[in-house]
Amino acid sequence: MRWYGVILCLAFLGCSQEPSFDERYEQADKAVRGKADAIDAELAGQETARSSDAAPADDAEVSSAP
Repeated sequence: MRWYGVILCLAFLGCSQEPSFDERYEQADKAVRGKADAIDAELAGQETARSSDAAPADDAEVSSAP
């Protein structure tokens, strides 16, 4: 009879508790925000590279038709 109690206790110890909804949401939110920050940084770098590669507009070259 005691063995049933020991086996039952071992069975409960072997079960792990799954993370709650809030814990899973927080983990997913951190992952998404990290990816979004990485994308924003990459886009900011590309915009900076484009603006430094582009020639400045010269108003003297622009002609207006009468």
